[in-house]
Amino acid sequence: MARFKKDFDWAQIERDQQADEEIIYVSKSEIKRDAQDYRKIAANLVELNLNKILPLGFSSTVIDAIKAAKQMKSMEARRRQINYVAKQLRSYDLEELNQLLKETDPTGHIAAGSDVNIDKQIRVTIDRLLQPQFTSRALDALAKQEANFDRKLVLELLKQAKPGEDPLNTDLWNYFYEFFRNRLKS
Repeated sequence: MARFKKDFDWAQIERDQQADEEIIYVSKSEIKRDAQDYRKIAANLVELNLNKILPLGFSSTVIDAIKAAKQMKSMEARRRQINYVAKQLRSYDLEELNQLLKETDPTGHIAAGSDVNIDKQIRVTIDRLLQPQFTSRALDALAKQEANFDRKLVLELLKQAKPGEDPLNTDLWNYFYEFFRNRLKS
């Protein structure tokens, strides 16, 4: 049966055409590039220390997925878990995630003054201080760099530090974190 002009809902056809104009078409290649970016971000998050991930404000499902990926030994299982983390991260804006990673990236490919550079400085300084042959020279160098350097406190904190253990979240680490942070601000 043929349709006549009066059978059509011309207003509906007009609305459909306007809706078609509002649709933003995204190419398949662009979707794949975004998915690859999310996978890179997920892989970087899995490599980060959990103490640096928790303050970033991710949902509990993302945190749990990252914890699970950290525990996996098999490379294939880890790859699949990273893909799962990437899928969970799609609810977050890609540019915001990149910005968060720039602030906490462990590779150091970041502008000067970030916490990663401070972390590297702290690790190098503590490693030098824990080696007996370099302790006095390192303390002298730090005292020359900053007038408010507390040599006695650092020596006490060094006695408390255990060689071979990760110095992260120790009193010595916290002291040097504030020390280098204040140096960057001034």
